[in-house]
Amino acid sequence: MKLPAPPRPSLTTALAGFVLAAPSLVFASLALLRAELGIGPFDQLERWLAAPGHQALFNRLGPVVFLGGLLAALVLNAGVVERLELRGGGESLSAALTVRRRVVNLIVVALSLGLLTLLVGHAVAENLPCWLGLKAHC
Repeated sequence: MKLPAPPRPSLTTALAGFVLAAPSLVFASLALLRAELGIGPFDQLERWLAAPGHQALFNRLGPVVFLGGLLAALVLNAGVVERLELRGGGESLSAALTVRRRVVNLIVVALSLGLLTLLVGHAVAENLPCWLGLKAHC
């Protein structure tokens, strides 16, 4: 007899997801404040990045912290709110996706997806001319 796995506390998972997504949320918010309103403490980050070795460190850790944190938050919280069932019988295969109404987890999923779209979209838009060979110095 197999015992069912204990349910993961959804609030704890949502909090962990929010903590994992927080660096990306802060970074994107500061970047938008600076780009749209010309305000925000982004100048301190630029001064820090100007120091020797800091830009290379940021370039190595940035994707891990920002994208990795968002992906981890997404996977953790999607695992709490969704359940996928696959059934095969004969030559047919059916799938059922169930989404549970756990609002805080759904908020973290939406936040993670939105920030991932924003960051990846920005990276593609910024680098597309280089990838297409339209820009000489990349």
